[in-house]
Amino acid sequence: MKSYLFFGIWTLVVVLGACSKGEPVDLTADNLTACSGCGFNYQVNAQLEGWNVVDGENLVFTYDQDPNREHSTNEIVHVEVAACRNSFLMKDAEIGNGKVAYLFVCPHCNTIAVKPVGGFIQGQKVADDKWLVDATVELASVQSGEYLKTLSFKQYFTPKL
Repeated sequence: MKSYLFFGIWTLVVVLGACSKGEPVDLTADNLTACSGCGFNYQVNAQLEGWNVVDGENLVFTYDQDPNREHSTNEIVHVEVAACRNSFLMKDAEIGNGKVAYLFVCPHCNTIAVKPVGGFIQGQKVADDKWLVDATVELASVQSGEYLKTLSFKQYFTPKL
């Protein structure tokens, strides 16, 4: 009986620790990214597999420069975080570990494959269906690891319809 009680308490501690409120962040709604055609959405019960968003247990935030595919080029950033958090903060090591995906779409460009390697991404839940996310993602060449560019955005994210 004691082993069941111990296991139950241990499981509760692990679950509560994994689903804490999150890193404290202090975000303000100043200097929001001005991009009338961009998409700032998130999906619940999702996760990343490479740069694809699939069914899962987390939240995936998506910044999409051209969600209606009206232009020939597009940049997309996906960010996966635990669903049970009210805020989050990711730094260099976490950004490069597969929880952030970058995709550049250009059918007629001769591009270099890049990957997220650093920067910061922070988010704060501001309402039941709204998050404020601020990100600066550093991108480097997949082949050489050489830094190539930085992509930044700060905006309110709403559920994907």
